[in-house]
Amino acid sequence: MGKGRSIKHNKWTPHRNEAEEHGVIILKLTASKEFLHGAFLAECPAVPEVEVDVDNDGVLDGAMTLLLNSSADLESLLTWFREVSDIDSKATLAFPATLSKFQRAKIHGLVKSVGLGSLESVSAGIGDDRFISIVHSGSPRANELTSIQQHKSFWIYQWAKNAHMKVSRDEVAEMLLKDALPEDLEQLWVKGSAQQKLIIKLCQAVVEDDAAVFTEIIASDEGLGVVRSGNYDLLTGRGILHCAAREGRLGFVETLIKAGAPVDAPDGHGLTALQVSRQHPEQCEAESVLLRAGACDNAPNEVPCI
Repeated sequence: MGKGRSIKHNKWTPHRNEAEEHGVIILKLTASKEFLHGAFLAECPAVPEVEVDVDNDGVLDGAMTLLLNSSADLESLLTWFREVSDIDSKATLAFPATLSKFQRAKIHGLVKSVGLGSLESVSAGIGDDRFISIVHSGSPRANELTSIQQHKSFWIYQWAKNAHMKVSRDEVAEMLLKDALPEDLEQLWVKGSAQQKLIIKLCQAVVEDDAAVFTEIIASDEGLGVVRSGNYDLLTGRGILHCAAREGRLGFVETLIKAGAPVDAPDGHGLTALQVSRQHPEQCEAESVLLRAGACDNAPNEVPCI
């Protein structure tokens, strides 16, 4: 074997602890050994943590640690990665989980502007271990959610957001892929799913004028809780009281109000039951019932038939 050809950098290359103290960003470049041994690595704005010998098999598993001296060099780094990623479309550039929110936003923005459609930023990991990776656009993903997991991921994220829980859509998806959904999110899914089923059944009972099913549901603690929550069908945006007002089911409207349904709760379209009833003048009796129950009247000039 011939003598190895070393890639030299005339840049400050600090030790890891010293790097963190000076604001140096520590990255991980994963690629084929052909990529890592290529002469174009010398053009990389980030510095290998150790001197790289292109004939040295000491580069483990196609991965290399890089040190970026300043976040000011991010644009030039991403420009370099965009140009060389065509050589290895599976190459990834992973940033540390210790980045600030500002730095993360800057990276996402730069990928869009500098990547020119050739790069995309992907978040991975959960909680404090979450990090950003830069990949070639269109790179195959190792794992994909099933249609059932996609459905579950979407609604867990929506309910978590409504509950002001700090979790991203991608984090929920990754938790499901790893079968690592925490107890609080699992309970959120169980409770939310059960509520949605009851809301759908109640709205259907209203539409079909099925007093027996309607009464049976709200007689239960779970059904009464759903009525008092003011929640709505997340797929259609339809609220229970709104549905009763729309259909002109006065008995249901009165029963729901007596059961504690919030008269001014918005549906999925941001409308109150009173506003829904006013969109359908033929249901002016429902409008009168809602007004007598104290519904907030933002259009007092509208005269209901009493």
